[in-house]
Amino acid sequence: MAWEMRSEEILHPAQGDDVSEVMTFLAGLGLGYDPHPDVMLVVRGAGGGIIATGSLSGKVVKHLAVAPDLQGSGLLAGVFSRLYQEARARGHDVLFAFTTPGSAQMLQGLGFQRIEATADAVLLEFVAAGSGAGIEPYLDAVARKAQGVRQAGAIVMNANPFTRGHQYLAEYASARCERLFIFVVSEDRSAFPTAVRMRLIEQGTRHLRNVVVLPGGDYIISQATFPMYFLRRPERATYVQAHLDATVFAKRVAPAAHVVTRFVGEEPYDPATAIYNQAMQDVLGKAGIELVIVPRLEMGARAVSASTVRSALKSGDWATVHSLVPATTLEFLKSDQALPIIQHLRATNTPH
Repeated sequence: MAWEMRSEEILHPAQGDDVSEVMTFLAGLGLGYDPHPDVMLVVRGAGGGIIATGSLSGKVVKHLAVAPDLQGSGLLAGVFSRLYQEARARGHDVLFAFTTPGSAQMLQGLGFQRIEATADAVLLEFVAAGSGAGIEPYLDAVARKAQGVRQAGAIVMNANPFTRGHQYLAEYASARCERLFIFVVSEDRSAFPTAVRMRLIEQGTRHLRNVVVLPGGDYIISQATFPMYFLRRPERATYVQAHLDATVFAKRVAPAAHVVTRFVGEEPYDPATAIYNQAMQDVLGKAGIELVIVPRLEMGARAVSASTVRSALKSGDWATVHSLVPATTLEFLKSDQALPIIQHLRATNTPH
C-alpha cells in the first residue's frame, strides 16, 4: 500500500469528519478514542483512506496506530517523528504515553522508556536528548530535599484554593513525622494557577518547621499519570489510572523522599479523589507505606471543601469564604491579584 507523509496532515485542531474517520479506524484496531486532542496527525493511503494516525494532548501521545499490513514498515516511526517535532515546537522536552502492557514494547521500539506499570497499564516517557528532563532528574531533586531524613510523610494537594481543611491535614501530618513533603499538583487545569496554589500552601504551612513544599511535576496526578482526575469520570478507567499514579508514587517517588506514610483527607464529595484514595489503599500497603486517612475538618456539620470556597467566591458569599480559609489565603483572595481568578469563576461553570 502506498503512503506519503505530508505536513498539511497535521490538523489544529482536528475537524469533525477527520475525527469520525479516525474513530472508525481506531475502532477497527480495537482501540478507543480520547476526545479533543490538541493535534491530530492523519496519514492517508493512495486511495484516500486512513492508514495511520497519532495525536498529542499537551505532553501526552495518544491514538498512535498504523494499519496492520503496514506494521513494521517504518510508518509508525514516521508518525511519531512528526508528532515529536510538533511537541518540540510547542516547548515540550518530555512526551508521555499511557498504554496497555501488550503495546508497551511497540512504544519502547520508538525510544520510550518505561516509568512504571500495573497489571492493566504502563506509563512511558520519551525524553529529548540533552534536555535534563525526565523522571530521573525529578527524583534526584526530590532526594536532595530528603537528605538526612530517615522516615518522612507525604501529602499530595491540589489546594484549589488552600483552605482550613488543607491546613488542618498538614498540621495533623506534620506532628506525626520527621519531615513532611507536600507535593503540589502541577497541572495548570484548576481555577487557581499552579504558582498561586504553591504560594498559598507555602504561606499556609510556614509555621510548620518540618514541612517541605514541592511540585508534583509530571509524575504525581498529572495529565500523564492520572488524566481522569481532571475529567471527573468515576469509571473503570479512573481506577486504572489512579492505580498507576499510586504505583508511580509508591515505587519511584516515595523511595526518593524516604516516605513511609502517606496522609490523605477523607473524601465525602469528589468521586475522582475517592477512587484515588481507594487505589492508594490497594497499592501503598504492598510497598510498605502506611496510608493514614484523616477525617475531614468540619464546620457547621459540613466538611471544609475547596469547591465550597469556589462556589462562595462565585456567588460573592464572603462570610463563607472567611470561615473556610486561613488568613494567608484570605489575604490573597482580597488582593488585586485574585480578581482575574474570581472573575473567571463567576463567568464559567467549570467544576475545577
